[in-house]
Amino acid sequence: MSGFVVLRNLDGRPVSGDLLRGMTESMSYRGPDEQNLRILDSVGFGHAMLRTSFESLGECQPLTLDGQVWIVSDARIDARPDLIALLSDDEDFSKRPDPELILRAYLKWGERCLDHLIGDFSFTIWDSRIKLLFCGRDHFGVKPLYYARTPRTLIISNTINCIRHHPEVSDALNEQVIGDYLLWGSNEYPELTFYSDINKLPAAHKLSYGESGLGIERYWSFPIQEELRYRRQSDYVEHFSDLLNVAVADRLRTDKIAIFLSGGIDSSSIASAASENLTKNFYSYRFEAFTA
Repeated sequence: MSGFVVLRNLDGRPVSGDLLRGMTESMSYRGPDEQNLRILDSVGFGHAMLRTSFESLGECQPLTLDGQVWIVSDARIDARPDLIALLSDDEDFSKRPDPELILRAYLKWGERCLDHLIGDFSFTIWDSRIKLLFCGRDHFGVKPLYYARTPRTLIISNTINCIRHHPEVSDALNEQVIGDYLLWGSNEYPELTFYSDINKLPAAHKLSYGESGLGIERYWSFPIQEELRYRRQSDYVEHFSDLLNVAVADRLRTDKIAIFLSGGIDSSSIASAASENLTKNFYSYRFEAFTA
């Protein structure tokens, strides 16, 4: 999906256009549709765009609504009608791209905007009014978000190799992470990467950097709800089917769809729901399945 990078020079130096351009171009495989830069003195944004929905056809990042608060992101916001109803009673935002909805949520609720977002997302917002960098990563960590803090610069990106292009970031390896990977086959530290200078924002966490320095905080934990009981067994099936169809339809915002089939009943059930929804809502569409 789309790639982005944000540089904030902590010593007040203007961001180098050549450096930012090179880091953005390193993500061209993520965003072949469009690449844009924006430099605001000591803060710079780079974005490589991949358009994946009808709303994204007119999307351009970095994005601002007032020239003071900016966003770059890789995001798919779900339950859009619910969020739009909370954002405005009299304006129709139904055709606005997802990054704009995130930005409007931030302008309305500040850092509490994450309480109102559902979907797969990682984003960085620069609020020049209060000199704050604010980042969020989705509840289950579907979208990655990495950062590196050097003595002179804070670097944020959803692409780890992009951060490695910065001359102040070393190639030193994190031996603790590599050792665990060789022993257990996975990285057991949600905040660490294989590189000593590069950290990862864990799922369901937010990051802020302002006058008080760097702060990282969890904004959501998986809720433990009461057991749901129905009288008839068929009611469970009907309820699950309704939820599955709503969830799949929420993600079909284009007429060009691809799905990976694992061979189990989960992916084939999703494919069935998607096919039914596409047939109902589109005169013609492209729906391809892949397997290995």
